[in-house]
This record gives sequence, C-alpha cells and structure tokens, in this order.
Amino acid sequence: MRPPSGLFTARTERLGVVSSTMDEARARAQAGAPHGTTVVARQQLAGRGRHGRTWASAAGAGLFLTTLLRPPAGANLAGLSLCAGAAVLMAVHALGATAARIKWPNDILVGEHKLAGILAERLPPALAGPEESHAVLVGVGLNLASQPPYIGLADLGLSQNPDAAARQVTDALEAAYDAWLGAGLGPTLKVFAEHHALAGARVRAQDLTGRAIVGEVLGIATDGGLMLSVDGHPTTIYAGEVARVRPVEPQA
Repeated sequence: MRPPSGLFTARTERLGVVSSTMDEARARAQAGAPHGTTVVARQQLAGRGRHGRTWASAAGAGLFLTTLLRPPAGANLAGLSLCAGAAVLMAVHALGATAARIKWPNDILVGEHKLAGILAERLPPALAGPEESHAVLVGVGLNLASQPPYIGLADLGLSQNPDAAARQVTDALEAAYDAWLGAGLGPTLKVFAEHHALAGARVRAQDLTGRAIVGEVLGIATDGGLMLSVDGHPTTIYAGEVARVRPVEPQA
C-alpha cells in the first residue's frame, strides 16, 4: 500500500457528545461533504452497530469515528466492508495491539474479546453527489478504556490518546481505500490470510434468513464471502453472524 496523503485526517471534524457519528456523517453527506470527510466524537449516546443494534458509551471510553467515502462511478462495492476492517486492524497494530486479529467480516478481536467494530452503510443515490454513483459511510468504534466484557487499549497497557488513535485509523482507512480502488480485494485478502481470527475454526453461522449453519472455515473467497466446509460440502456465506463452536468438555 502506498502511504496515505493525509486527506482523511485533514478533513476530520472533532465533536463532543453526539447521538451517533454515523448520523453526523450522514447529515454532512446530504449537505454535499467531500470524499474523506470524517467525524470524530468524544461520546456517543446512540451508537449504531450491525443489524440495527444501538448502544451508548461513556465519555473517553472509546474512539468513535465515521468516514464518508465516495467511490467513483462503476466501482464494485463488494468487499469494501472487509477492506475497512482490514484497515482498522492495521491501525490497531500500529498503536501497539499486535495480538489483534480480524474476525470475518470486520470485528477486531484480541483473544476472544472485541477491541473494535466496524459498520459500513451504503447511502441512497440521492446522497451520492452529481459526479459519483456511490456514497458509503464507514463507522469505527475502538475501545480505549477497559470495558468488560470487551477489551480496550488500556487492558493491553497501551496509550489511550484518542487523537493519536484517530490519526492511525483515518490514515489506515485512506491507504486501504486507495489500495482497494486500485487493486480490488487483493490487499484485503492478504490481511485476512495472515490475521484471520477464525482460520480453520469450527463455527456456527446464521445467514440473513435465520438459517443456522455449522462448518469449518476454509478461508475468504475472492469476492469477500466466508468459505465453509459444511458436512464435507463447500459453502460460501456473505452476511450474518458467525461464532466459534466450542468443543464439548467430556463428562467426568
């Protein structure tokens, strides 16, 4: 990846307490904000996660950030969410959390504890602007303080400086986005191959229909899907929840 230009960092706006940085960034997109516009907040009262989940945070407990991406007309958005997750993993490694791994599609874990989460949301065409066909929000929540059952940088003995963390994340997002735009998912798949938390694991997945699937992780497909072996048959899923299946302890 080529070094970032610093565009995303230069277009960062720092706020205090907000309902959600996703909401703040959406409002700026609607007002015509340019590619790379980033909103960072000290505290969120109604943060948004996958599947419509909401959550509140204490002031200073985490880094809450959303970046507006405006991919050019004709760009294939497949895998952009995975690309964002790989970027955040590289950022937390740069912050010193080198034990962190990425769990498909884009959760950042240390051991079995979540350190960061990413939410990618495609905006409707009306917000994409006159020259672009897409507008995508990438929201990042990175735990700084100790927040059981999650893990924070504090638990790892690392600096909790939110400005330094924001700079690492925005620089990593810019570099990963540019690499995705120029080379597709190749750079992202390399990160997953080296740092996937579920490599070879037996997992239980739930697709968007609610159907439960149990199988062994084979890897990540070239289009970003999670490849599983289910009863000896290859299966690829593209959305849903995935959790490691624990071996059953023998009865004494």
